[in-house]
Amino acid sequence: IEEEGARIVFLLRLSPLVPFAISNYLYGLTRVPFGSYVAVSWAGMLPGTFAYVYLGGGARATIDAVGGAGTDDGSKLVLYGVGAVATLLATSQ
Repeated sequence: IEEEGARIVFLLRLSPLVPFAISNYLYGLTRVPFGSYVAVSWAGMLPGTFAYVYLGGGARATIDAVGGAGTDDGSKLVLYGVGAVATLLATSQ
């Protein structure tokens, strides 16, 4: 891994099969230089980030087209409240 460390980190960052928490721990056990690790991790996570943003934008456009953009019946506030309560409950324990 020391010789091809940057390449391996990059390829594993592209793959959604290995959770980041596990792979981060394993990288800490190797001799991959920190600078290379940060650079290729960033580059390897970019395609997934762009895909999530694109899908989220498409979903938002679909919701606006189906539900009518600009209608505010209070359902957004309810969803925001439920999300805030769920976040508080998840982080308090």
